[in-house]
Amino acid sequence: MDNTENTEPRKRCTRCKVDYDFSHYVQKRNGDYMKQCKRCNDLGRASNTKNRCEHNRQRSNCVPCNGTGICEHKRVRSTCVRCGGGGICMHQINRSICFFCGGGALCKHNHIWSTCVPCGGGSICEHKINRSICIPCKGGQTCEHASLRKFCIICLADKICTHLNLKNDCPQCKEDKKLADSVAQLTIE
Repeated sequence: MDNTENTEPRKRCTRCKVDYDFSHYVQKRNGDYMKQCKRCNDLGRASNTKNRCEHNRQRSNCVPCNGTGICEHKRVRSTCVRCGGGGICMHQINRSICFFCGGGALCKHNHIWSTCVPCGGGSICEHKINRSICIPCKGGQTCEHASLRKFCIICLADKICTHLNLKNDCPQCKEDKKLADSVAQLTIE
């Protein structure tokens, strides 16, 4: 007798090492399935929220908390160029996105995979634009005035000077401030 009643394709979870059928996995946008089953994925998400500090960052990588993953230069140790962290290649670039080393985050077009339009990366929306700046998709960097937040005059009204520039970037305002500071210095003396 053949035992062929359960011949559904199966996949092994990389975390719990159990073979499940594909209904136990989350399907990605590109049609692939996640490497971990739904249960292990939920467990990983729960442990990530458990290891957060009061600044809502991963405890080991929090600068104000002096996390164990922070170096003396106040950077994440693995990606600190001055410390020679493990995430930095010989070209002084983050190893995963280094074009010369063939980083793991690069696609066949030598772009960062998540932002590659032909590959349909995770950061690309249905309009073939970066999802965070797509106005029809209401991306995270857009405002309610159908514009990007950093360019919206209505949203930035209190941050725009009389010269119609951002107050922090206006060369005329900087000159005026220097002049006012020098006059104030002379009046004090």
